Amino acid sequence: MPTNEPLTPPSSGRPSGRPSGQSSGQPSGRPSGRPGRRPASSRAAIEDAAGELFLEQSYARTTIEHITTRAGVSRASFFNYFDAKSDLLWGDVDALVDSVEQQLRAQPSNIPPMDAVRGALVSAAEHVGSDRIPLAVTQWELMGARDELLTSGLSRFSRLGSLVRVYLDSRAKSGEQLAVTAASFALVGAVAAAAGVWAAQGTARDPLAPLIDRAIAPVCDGFAPRFS
Repeated sequence: MPTNEPLTPPSSGRPSGRPSGQSSGQPSGRPSGRPGRRPASSRAAIEDAAGELFLEQSYARTTIEHITTRAGVSRASFFNYFDAKSDLLWGDVDALVDSVEQQLRAQPSNIPPMDAVRGALVSAAEHVGSDRIPLAVTQWELMGARDELLTSGLSRFSRLGSLVRVYLDSRAKSGEQLAVTAASFALVGAVAAAAGVWAAQGTARDPLAPLIDRAIAPVCDGFAPRFS
């Protein structure tokens, strides 16, 4: 989804320019590590290196070897944090979905189902920092990552919808399968809409959680009678 985000990558301290010595022509086949780069032993360092390379030479032309060389880590270190190159596009989205799963499990059984889902989604969003915008949301055109965005994004939204659906199904009355499925899809759509608006607000964006709460409130209120 295109936004008005500035054309620099959104994570902390990530240079937007071309590496020293690289011409404006075709990118080299194997980017080298940068002099002075801090030792890269963390997930954030790998994300920084990947963001630079995706913007310099496109997503498709960047390999995992390029990323690990730029970051100064081994392939084994890369796979300690990521299962695939596409995971680097999504920043904290996977952690957000994991948090939703944990929050749903922690909801008391005496809370109405839609209130519980609302609380879980909002609580999970409270842990997303305003500077942690997924590259897939703000930079996909510059990186030439449209196809990968659609493929890898679908799996993440599907997982979120599945978590909500399973939870609502466990709390629903018999015969309410349609309401369970419809509510799940509606909630995922509302979350996606809120995330898109949030990312488009630029570097001065407000916290994500209140925006998600505003987006999902009508859905939760509308479906609440079906689960009472």
